[in-house]
Amino acid sequence: MLRLVSHVSTDELVRFAVIQQTYSQGEWRHVAMADSCHDVDVHLHQYGRRSDARVGDPEVLLPVTSANDIHRGYDLAYTRVVEGWVENHRRWQDA
Repeated sequence: MLRLVSHVSTDELVRFAVIQQTYSQGEWRHVAMADSCHDVDVHLHQYGRRSDARVGDPEVLLPVTSANDIHRGYDLAYTRVVEGWVENHRRWQDA
């Protein structure tokens, strides 16, 4: 799942979330989510299968000091969530 928010007048990316979910026991459950929703950094949240809640502190992927950082952060988030799909799911199963 992917959510992007951009300025209407410029189409500039200003906020995003890249979310990995898995279908387990009849419902969709979060596995990992990277986002830029707090305007200070791009970070990764991880979830646990047993608690169905976030586990640990968010991992900061990149501080945000400019619009270019949002774009760079998106690339990092995509890599950690989408390209790390198997590793994220394995970790979620054990948490």
